[in-house]
Amino acid sequence: MTNFSTIKFFASLIFAVILFSNGLLVNAGINVNSPQEGAVWLVGSYQTITWVGEVIRSKSDISGNNATSNTTLANLILPPTVHEIDRLQQLHYTWRWVWMTNFSAPVQNLLINSRNNVKVLDIGCGPGTWILEMAAEYQNVQFWGIDIFASFPSEIKPPNVHFLKGDALNGLPFENENFDFVVMRNFASSLTLTDWSGKIFDELVRVVKPGGFIESQECIWNVENMGPSFQTFANAWESILQGKNIDTRVALQIPGFLKNTPGISYVTSAKKSHSLSKEGGKLAESFHDIASSGLQILKPYLQPVLRINSKTYDNLIISIRQEFEQNQHSDVTLYRTWGQKAPLFI
Repeated sequence: MTNFSTIKFFASLIFAVILFSNGLLVNAGINVNSPQEGAVWLVGSYQTITWVGEVIRSKSDISGNNATSNTTLANLILPPTVHEIDRLQQLHYTWRWVWMTNFSAPVQNLLINSRNNVKVLDIGCGPGTWILEMAAEYQNVQFWGIDIFASFPSEIKPPNVHFLKGDALNGLPFENENFDFVVMRNFASSLTLTDWSGKIFDELVRVVKPGGFIESQECIWNVENMGPSFQTFANAWESILQGKNIDTRVALQIPGFLKNTPGISYVTSAKKSHSLSKEGGKLAESFHDIASSGLQILKPYLQPVLRINSKTYDNLIISIRQEFEQNQHSDVTLYRTWGQKAPLFI
């Protein structure tokens, strides 16, 4: 394995676990027939959901069995558990700690001045932690979250929060130009480069209003001089990702992809890094916890590739934490990219 491939391993690992826990469709390597408009892909089947709400198209419920049973990333969708939801929430607060804010696009005045006429959409919302926190702060803004698994609250939630079950890759169930701000996070191991270069941003531009903003957040784990435990996991994960057309360092390309999307007038990006060594303090420890729990969740998939027993696998996870703490050159870089849809001029 090349040094570049090894360095990008951990980004792919963490994002894959995030996405599996969120229940997002991993679109690499799956052979499916095209479902009807608005269809939601599940493991081995799809169904079209009847959506409720003023900005949503209504469809009739159907079911089918169009997905294959191939062992690919597309089949590694794990239903959310209490442990996985806890980890996703930890990830949210850790990233917010790094940024000291929940978003970077210049929409704060818009949110503050809303009179229930501003709408925000979170793609792949998971348990809805980001939305619930934002909704408490901006109570006159309508927040919508969509995810393939309903791990979000269904009843006990603020009146300005709306959750839907669906898959963004098959078309969002919203009419054109409905949202003022659209956010997406943790898709690095879910989308192929083909999806990134056209499909996903085209769809987000469709649903955002003229003058509205789209924001993406991804991260890259920059680990130099990896130890033997890390290298072991890296080799296994690379063997799974090979040939999927997935670039887990896609955060570096997102500004270009968004800039080349028709309808986008300008693009801005920012990044922040934090050490994973002992110098990183409590925040580094939080990233270590996220990594360790992620490796445990991927154990059923990585352990057979590694051909090791359960105890050896667990010991490798412990060794990786030690390697990070001792490596002064290990760090994680978080990237945010936001772009504005061209406004209408009268």
